Amino acid sequence: MGDHRVTGDREGLRSGEGGNVLELSEDLPLEFDAWDLEAYYANSTEALTVADSVEVIDHGPMVASLRITRSHGRSTFTQVVQMVAGSPRIDIAYDIDWAETDKVLKVAWPVDVHTHEVASEIQYGHVVRPVHQNTSWDAARFEFCAHRWIDASERGYGVALLNDAKYGHDALDGTLRQTLLTASTYPDPAADKGRHHFTLAVLPHLGDLAEGEVVTEGWRLNNPVRAAPVAGASGDSGATSGSQAVAPAPPVTCEIPGVTIEAAKAAEDGSGDLVVRLAEVHGARVSGTITLGAPARSVQVCDLLEDELSAVDGRRDGTEAQLMGDTVVEVTLHPFKVLTLRFRS
Repeated sequence: MGDHRVTGDREGLRSGEGGNVLELSEDLPLEFDAWDLEAYYANSTEALTVADSVEVIDHGPMVASLRITRSHGRSTFTQVVQMVAGSPRIDIAYDIDWAETDKVLKVAWPVDVHTHEVASEIQYGHVVRPVHQNTSWDAARFEFCAHRWIDASERGYGVALLNDAKYGHDALDGTLRQTLLTASTYPDPAADKGRHHFTLAVLPHLGDLAEGEVVTEGWRLNNPVRAAPVAGASGDSGATSGSQAVAPAPPVTCEIPGVTIEAAKAAEDGSGDLVVRLAEVHGARVSGTITLGAPARSVQVCDLLEDELSAVDGRRDGTEAQLMGDTVVEVTLHPFKVLTLRFRS
């Protein structure tokens, strides 16, 4: 038999079309000027395809980036498109001086992915939505909310759009869009006018959203690496000669695919117990171990109010968490399960 493989050696955008297209449309809702978006906005869409300038600002082995500047009326749109070595993302940092009135600004990506639905992140998971308007219900949901990402995948390949602050989206006939800015005049005639800074990203990937690590990349975009002082580091006043800086151990670590640590905190009742909240975000049944940064005597499954649950009350099956040692805990999660654990030391 031949060698049949899914390959990433392909274009993520439809042939002959470009991505990262800014689209400006009239936004004149029938009511609730600052909140509603009517479907007929798309009838007046203008693509901002002419650039005032395009300049390369980084061309090194670690970072490549270029700056694109556009203008429309009294508004200016600056994008810094950046690729970092070792990262699968293409990041686009925006600096917009917004002076429009009764307009909505979107960015469009016509992706070359065969799918009937798009996944959009919600808290502790995701939901799927149609990318067609076959029914009146589908047509009415032309705009939808997503948290940090949306993803369109076919078998073996997909493209995700990530954001750090822009939650309005639409997905129709293979084109994914993010809603960036509006310009309402009521109740505030100057609403949203001025400077805006945010970062979006496009993430082509092999496999589905789980294999493509879409959740992880969305988290990384919203939580970039930050420098922090470490006791004992060079130049620290508390360092002794010849001492080596040691970063403090995190309270809990988890390397189970599809399981995120949503919280690690002291118990609200002041007991000193550690409360850890886990979530399964891919929609799969998984099990594995998490590791504590300090020893614990016991673990108890709790609700979101940190009240302990028992296996006999019907709200848990008694096998979600077991302490295998003083720092190792075996956990089992169902699809999209939120599991809150309380540790006593």
